[in-house]
Amino acid sequence: MSHQSQIDFVAGVKAKFPEYFVDNKVLEIGSLDINGSVRQFFTNCDYIGVDLGEGNGVDLIAKGEELDFPANSFDV
Repeated sequence: MSHQSQIDFVAGVKAKFPEYFVDNKVLEIGSLDINGSVRQFFTNCDYIGVDLGEGNGVDLIAKGEELDFPANSFDV
């Protein structure tokens, strides 16, 4: 879920560091899209959204602390 302050923050980060928002591997913890999502800022990325239950924006249902991806699996 994204609040307006989160959307504004990510938009500002993208304006300053646009290279992180294109053609990267992205992991988002807490990705359930209720009032918007930061996913919209990423272009042509391998994006995995993780949350505790299924729903819009959730690609993987899991607890963030229990994820076990190899080191350096994601750029963002």
